[in-house]
Amino acid sequence: MKEWVQLQRDLYKDIKTEVDLLLKKQPAALLKYEKEFLTDQKDFAATSAREFVSEINKAEVTFFGDFHTLRQSQRLLLRLLRDRKIKRPKILAFEVLSSSHEKLVYQWLEKTSLKSKLQAAQSLKYALNLEKKFGSSFETFQEIFIECFKNKIQIKGLFNPSSSLIERDKAAVRRIQTYKERVWVLFGEYHCARSHLPQQLLKVLPHLSMAVVQQNDDRTALRYLDKLSAEKTLILKSKSKNKIPLFCLLHTPLWVKWQSYMERHLLAAETSGNGEAEIDLREQIIWSLQTLSQFLHDPRYPFRKSESDLLDFEVFGPEDPQFVRSLSKLPASEKQQVMKQLRSSNAAILRQRRRIYLTEQTINSCSQAAGLYLFQIQSNLQPQSEEFFKSVLVEAMAFLMSKLLNHSRQAAHWKDFEVLAKRKNSQQKESRAILHCRSFSVHGLSSEWRKKLKPYQSHCIVALGRMLGDSVFEAFLSGEFSRSRLIRLASSSVKSERDAFERIVELQSIARDFDPKRSRLW
Repeated sequence: MKEWVQLQRDLYKDIKTEVDLLLKKQPAALLKYEKEFLTDQKDFAATSAREFVSEINKAEVTFFGDFHTLRQSQRLLLRLLRDRKIKRPKILAFEVLSSSHEKLVYQWLEKTSLKSKLQAAQSLKYALNLEKKFGSSFETFQEIFIECFKNKIQIKGLFNPSSSLIERDKAAVRRIQTYKERVWVLFGEYHCARSHLPQQLLKVLPHLSMAVVQQNDDRTALRYLDKLSAEKTLILKSKSKNKIPLFCLLHTPLWVKWQSYMERHLLAAETSGNGEAEIDLREQIIWSLQTLSQFLHDPRYPFRKSESDLLDFEVFGPEDPQFVRSLSKLPASEKQQVMKQLRSSNAAILRQRRRIYLTEQTINSCSQAAGLYLFQIQSNLQPQSEEFFKSVLVEAMAFLMSKLLNHSRQAAHWKDFEVLAKRKNSQQKESRAILHCRSFSVHGLSSEWRKKLKPYQSHCIVALGRMLGDSVFEAFLSGEFSRSRLIRLASSSVKSERDAFERIVELQSIARDFDPKRSRLW
């Protein structure tokens, strides 16, 4: 646990130092506004999900502080909207939308044919220009808009072009005070300090009940770093005396938060503000490999390749014009292997060819790819499609290593698949096949029981592997699974299916007492 906490502190320190070097001298008005925000982010103490839900459900207006470049910041809304314990708002208002955009959003949502919907989505994406204006992901907001439309929640815009932060607050208040129903507001985190936008609204409507939800505050996250767990988001509430309750949710590593900001800043500079900013997949994977290599360094288990050799690889991502051409030149068996991996886990490795394929352009996908690549090299392992236990082991260790970088990643567990298996939908048969894997240690290397997994074997591999990796990481945080043991498992050769099976049984024995208790909210 101590080593992991120090790793997270070091990653944050390195990224934040780079970010600070990029930032120019800020105007006095912004520094004053920022100071007032920081003053509000104090005196947090752990609280329960029950109290959080209760306050959100009581509030007529809830402000959610948004760190624009971080997708997880906006995705919190999706998790809350989908939770049955949470009382949904009648209106969801966005800083990133202007009132003129509202019509465009509904025009897109109301399209019925696939062709017209795709055309409307492109028009909406161009009109909102979220990547350039805010560094935000259009795709994430698409999901939120769809969720609102499905639940008959009105979508409202609060954008104001003024360069004055205070004027933006006042303009937002003028619109919010006209809403006659319960509302959630997604606005920049500085604006959601209680002395800013909420206080301005309270002056106009003094009897209004409100709540504020901030996310991943730096000082708070560092203070509670050793209490963060893979099980849940850490929920904190401010003890300061104020009419408006303030919560802070810690759900994403600080280095991920600031990496998203830095990537947006650098790529926006490279494109001179034109085009979309996307992370450099190869650079991100190299960084992940170097970070993991340093953390897993132990003279007793030397790396099989030098750093220069380890970092000699190609990456093909979803936006790469060479992606399809590269796949088409592979032998049929390798192409089939890559496609199976991509369908089930969005990442595929061809170790011998030094190639990595990704279908997602995200920090998480790069962390997963780095874990897959590093473990396959260290264990001298390249599973074939029929090698079930080797494939599960690779997935488990890769997911575990990716969580060393981003502990907020979570896998679905048995309880989730039990729920899905009862529903009559496209996931029912797949979920039943995955649940069949629960007894893998009883059946061992027998091929008979694995026949019941088809045609879902690749999904079973990913589900079982990630469950094991998720739970073993929890054991690692608790101190029940040591760093030296992790290094041994990550570095030892795997020569056969029996070797892999025995390694998985060892992981299962560790994971058994640390199966995360899944929450509908977190």
